[in-house]
Amino acid sequence: MHMANFMGIDPVTGVNTINNIIKITGKQIQVDGVFKNFTRLIVARELNMLFKQLRNEDLTLWFEKIEEFPDKELNKVCFRRGIEIQD
Repeated sequence: MHMANFMGIDPVTGVNTINNIIKITGKQIQVDGVFKNFTRLIVARELNMLFKQLRNEDLTLWFEKIEEFPDKELNKVCFRRGIEIQD
């Protein structure tokens, strides 16, 4: 969960949906409790999908001329990779 937060994604584990439904009873399911291993698998899958998408984008960028990218698109690419840019 810390890695997902660091990467700026909010993983969908299903536990949040269940907690929203049972909120009226005043009880909550802890993400780190019984469902810890299940949650870990789902979060790992989402992170792997994100990293795969970034790798595919990097391969595409490898063949492009970065100088021809609009500033808005280049800012988005850098932001997704955690690259700090100035001006």
